[in-house]
Amino acid sequence: QEFWDQRLRLNMVWPVAEGVKVSARADILEAVWGDKLVTKQIGTGGTDVYATADNNKPQISFDHVNLMFAVPNTPLTISVGRQDASWGPGNFTKSDNRDRFKATAKFADTTVLYTYDKYSETLSLEGVASLGDRRQHSVGAISKVADWNVGLIYGLILDETSPTTDSSINAIDGYAMGKV
Repeated sequence: QEFWDQRLRLNMVWPVAEGVKVSARADILEAVWGDKLVTKQIGTGGTDVYATADNNKPQISFDHVNLMFAVPNTPLTISVGRQDASWGPGNFTKSDNRDRFKATAKFADTTVLYTYDKYSETLSLEGVASLGDRRQHSVGAISKVADWNVGLIYGLILDETSPTTDSSINAIDGYAMGKV
């Protein structure tokens, strides 16, 4: 069966001040040609327009919205907001864009990073955060070794969404990219 996929992807970068920028990426009207726009009631108030009945995607969807700033007179750059959660060749949740705190420090040929990723927050019926979250802490380093990019990352993934099934996962990942 033939189909034509359509999407307008808009990347925006706003240099707010020296060393400070806001960036965003939006997908506009992501759908298959020929699908109709549908209106869907949300609760008791208001409606929202979706691109197709099949994929329930809004007409404008923001994948990334984040603030990045360089700390003056230091090698440190901090980024906060919704952003690509990948590193290196795309390991660790390449297509999962979620809220994240990232701090990177660049020293000559080596970059050191720390990230905090929030997967989800579990709320009680009263709307109070009584249960825990699903989140991840990562520490890594990327360096240039003989014209190769080499990286190593450690991730601690915590799932505290249910008192009976709380768990933690330790993950280590490395990569080397270059030409032979």
